[in-house]
Amino acid sequence: MNGLPGAVTVRIAGPVVVAATAIAMVAWAWGGWADPLVDFGRELYIPWQLSLGKVLYRDIAHLNGPLSAYTNALLFKVFGVSLRTLVLANLSIAAGVTVMIWALFRAAGGRASATVACLSFVSLFLTGQFVDVANYNWICPYSHEITHGIALSLLAMLCVTSFAVRRDIRLIWVSGIALGMTFLTKVEVFVAAAPVVTGGMLLALRSRGKRSLSLSREPYSRLRAPRCSPSSWQQRFSLPSCQSPMRSAVPSEDGFTSWIRASGPYSSTGGSRLGR
Repeated sequence: MNGLPGAVTVRIAGPVVVAATAIAMVAWAWGGWADPLVDFGRELYIPWQLSLGKVLYRDIAHLNGPLSAYTNALLFKVFGVSLRTLVLANLSIAAGVTVMIWALFRAAGGRASATVACLSFVSLFLTGQFVDVANYNWICPYSHEITHGIALSLLAMLCVTSFAVRRDIRLIWVSGIALGMTFLTKVEVFVAAAPVVTGGMLLALRSRGKRSLSLSREPYSRLRAPRCSPSSWQQRFSLPSCQSPMRSAVPSEDGFTSWIRASGPYSSTGGSRLGR
């Protein structure tokens, strides 16, 4: 019981440090994420027009998939046309991405690697501004198709890795749906995610098939006869080296076995009949 508080502290230390860093970064960069004249103005204009009834690709030219544009248009329709609507939605997505990064790296390399990966994400990519144009972050990105696509691809990877442990086929369905939705964001993200997710699915399903086959053979393996190593017919029928419950049913040396010795192919009087 004395070691329990220390174990709990070790378990929560990483998530606490990551959460504190993320809150500090968001507070430090609050309100300075977007550049309305370069790229991000499009991320506001297209969902706003779609929320008013216009149709993508017919009324509005667009180079990427429709998922992000219509998702943001739905947010505008429900919560109102405002920059704050997208900011809060993107903060929620970034929080989910941080949790998925933690889960993936925790499974692959432990708590230390998960902590380092999440700290790298929240300190460098969440709100970072390293150039003059304030578009390359997760709060007000230059393209929501990138952030949405990465989030969906991470979800697909997490479902595959979870299936390898839990063996719930519904996780494969969710992973496939997430990968398909990634294709509706930006093709580059889908091309990067598809080989990883598909390969993981095939490996997980293959290992699942082998495990099911071994389990199906297990009841029959119990019916196998005990292995013997007889060197003659006498050893075979008297079963001296086998531990079998049927041994008591075999006639003893004075009965059946002595008759085999006298009249069998290896009788001492007649020689070997097989050699004649």
